[in-house]
Amino acid sequence: MPLHIENLTSRVHLDAGTRWTKAQLDELVDLVSARLARDQREAARLAEETALRRDAMPSDPIAR
Repeated sequence: MPLHIENLTSRVHLDAGTRWTKAQLDELVDLVSARLARDQREAARLAEETALRRDAMPSDPIAR
């Protein structure tokens, strides 16, 4: 699954020389995990909604 950086926003802000704290890294990891899970659920929902169903096919074999 592609990772779109533009969809990843965070409330974590650091100055150029500041190192990440464990809490900030944990928050970032949680945020990325939540976004990836959301994107996977959306992809699965879209695949299910656009899948062809047998009951939508014509019953006449000639029409297939």
